[in-house]
Amino acid sequence: MTKSDAKDIYMKGYAAFDKGDYQEAVDLATKCIELSPPDSYWRYGALGLRCWAANYSGDDETVEKDARALLSKESKIDEEWFNGLALFNLGLLRRRTGERNEAMILFARASKEYAAYKLDDKAPIGWVLVNEFFIAVTHWAASGKTNLLDRLTIRLSEQSETDEEIQHLQNAVALYRRLAKGEDVTEEASGAAAKGVSRAFLSAILPGK
Repeated sequence: MTKSDAKDIYMKGYAAFDKGDYQEAVDLATKCIELSPPDSYWRYGALGLRCWAANYSGDDETVEKDARALLSKESKIDEEWFNGLALFNLGLLRRRTGERNEAMILFARASKEYAAYKLDDKAPIGWVLVNEFFIAVTHWAASGKTNLLDRLTIRLSEQSETDEEIQHLQNAVALYRRLAKGEDVTEEASGAAAKGVSRAFLSAILPGK
């Protein structure tokens, strides 16, 4: 299978995940994993996708297995990004099962991994802001502090209002800041997901609800 084929399968799986079809997402991610070389970006991406989908569907065993596979991989391909993704998902799992202290430790580790991730100097600003988003959300989940979310709100406001991805990030950040103030934003987060905001962005709000 070519890299193009692997990417196509992954993207179809991610689209299914964002539509709330978690089983289809898992099936396509599994196909991508089975057909990709052991040491490949799209294989690791598919492991991460299965983590997201499994957290939403409550498949604790798959979250644990795939997150551990990402953390133990020998490749250095986007190492900190995939470590952050794995630790974030493990934290979400621990939080769902009532292990709050362990969850906060995992979120803190995830935030450090995302912060250590170095994007190429030519990376699009959207990718940079997505990484900053995950740094901020995991920091908040670990500490309850919104300082990084507040800073990101300003950063996002300085970007083009016509960029759909920026708008989705703005919507997600606003929901987290309100959640931090004690508001129940679950229904609005579900509505945001239906309107195209990635379920990965909303993963510290929706799973388990």
